[in-house]
Amino acid sequence: MKKKLFVLFGGIIFLAGCAPIEFIKDTFFKKPQAQEISLKGSSKEKKLYSLLVTKKDFDGFIMRAKRAGKPAVIKFFATWCGICAQMEPIYKTMMSDLQAKVLFAKVDIDVAKKVAVTNNIKGIPTFVYYRDGKEVERLIGIATLDALKKSVM
Repeated sequence: MKKKLFVLFGGIIFLAGCAPIEFIKDTFFKKPQAQEISLKGSSKEKKLYSLLVTKKDFDGFIMRAKRAGKPAVIKFFATWCGICAQMEPIYKTMMSDLQAKVLFAKVDIDVAKKVAVTNNIKGIPTFVYYRDGKEVERLIGIATLDALKKSVM
C-alpha cells in the first residue's frame, strides 16, 4: 500500500504530486490587476465602473474624476460580505442611472488591503463620495437607492 504525503500550504491541504505547480502559482500567487468593467449594449459599450487594486490605481481614478469635473463614488466591499451582496443590485442601479454624471469604482478590501487601510475603512460596505479630489461624504452599511443618490447630488 502506497503512503500519500499531505502538505499543508496556506491553510489548504494538498496531496503531494496531485496539484501541479502551475496551478498553485496561478491560484495563490497571481497578482490582481485593475480592471475596467463594461456593459455591452446594443448600440455601444458603456463603462460602468473601475475595479481598483493598488494605491496608484486609486489615486489615478480620483485624479481622472477631478480632471473630468465629475464626482466619484467608490464602493469598498468584500466577496464574503452578505450585506455587500445585498447592496450590489442597488449600486448597479445607481451606476446605470448616473453613469453620464458620476465616475464609479469598487475596491475589494481583501485584494486591495493597502487601499482600504489608507482610506480608513472600518466596516463594509462603505461608499465614499469624492468631489474635486476630496472626500465629501461616507456611508457605511445598508442604504437605500435614494440615500446613495442623494449623497452624490
